[in-house]
Amino acid sequence: MAADKFAEIDRLKKEYGAMLIEQQKALEKKFHKLKSKHEVALSDMTAAKKAEIDTLRKKYESPIKILSRFQSFLCKQKHKTGTKLNGLHRFRCRVNAAFKSHIANQKMTQTRLETELNKLKSKYETDMAQRKLRLGVTLPSNKNMKDENYCKRGWEEV
Repeated sequence: MAADKFAEIDRLKKEYGAMLIEQQKALEKKFHKLKSKHEVALSDMTAAKKAEIDTLRKKYESPIKILSRFQSFLCKQKHKTGTKLNGLHRFRCRVNAAFKSHIANQKMTQTRLETELNKLKSKYETDMAQRKLRLGVTLPSNKNMKDENYCKRGWEEV
């Protein structure tokens, strides 16, 4: 009986083993079919995307070239403008420096002339005071100058 059971177990193993091998082969075939379908679909999608990319590249290739040329032109213009602006800035600085030095020279000249004028005024006043003492004449004061009759009276003698 045990031998019969072992024989039956061996027979069932062989039967089910053969069935399992057949099912495994069938599943492998289905897997290969599905895999090939997906690979074809992927390659089709890839080809479609590549074609779409190529059409977009062709469509935008000339505008991109134009834009890149324009960008390089703008960079050159920016450089030229920057150079011109630097030149203008340097010129403006030179002109400002020239104006400042001119103004400083004018102020120095003005102060020098004012000091000379003050010297001349003081010399004139001293000379007039000496002359007045020599002649014995008093000069009109501010009060007399404001007086209406000053022109009529003239110099007053002491």
